[in-house]
Amino acid sequence: MKKELIITGLAVVAFGIIGFNVFNQNSVPTNLEQANVSEAVNNQQQNQSLDVSQIPPLKNFSFTFTGYGPAGKFHDGSFKEYTLATSSIVFKATTVDTGIEGLNKHLCATEFFDCVKYPEIKFTANSLVKKSDTQYEVSGTLNFKEVIKEVTFDVSADNNKFAADFLLDTAEFNFNPKLVENNVRIKFAFEI
Repeated sequence: MKKELIITGLAVVAFGIIGFNVFNQNSVPTNLEQANVSEAVNNQQQNQSLDVSQIPPLKNFSFTFTGYGPAGKFHDGSFKEYTLATSSIVFKATTVDTGIEGLNKHLCATEFFDCVKYPEIKFTANSLVKKSDTQYEVSGTLNFKEVIKEVTFDVSADNNKFAADFLLDTAEFNFNPKLVENNVRIKFAFEI
């Protein structure tokens, strides 16, 4: 059951929203935090509800996206600035980083992220379904360019390591389909 709490925390890593209880991703959980996780797991077993506020800080967090263009072109990217909270995450769109300054500026244009008008990309976890001991399905709300949609993806778990690798359909988020493929690959991982 502890994995279910942690996987819910992983779900917020995919996208984001700034929360009130922002934690430092490099800190180590205290004994009190670990006790709170154990208590939350026990409560979950009795009530069948998750208390995502008890998730310990994440370590070694990584996030990348891959956008696909015409003629088989693709580019990997990430965001330099993001804020993790106990049940959510926010990426600062203006910090998009592909390693190519011209492409970074292009991605901030109105056809893509429209960074001036929409400076944040937000995700909040809403539900978690255990599919097996090593696989979970996460659903949450993605707020991207003021379009709010429910997204669902799988997360794999291997001891204290967690990862996701899925395609996100950007058509619903007002991307220009003439310039890119609708599907963007999202990958992230972390440890606890």
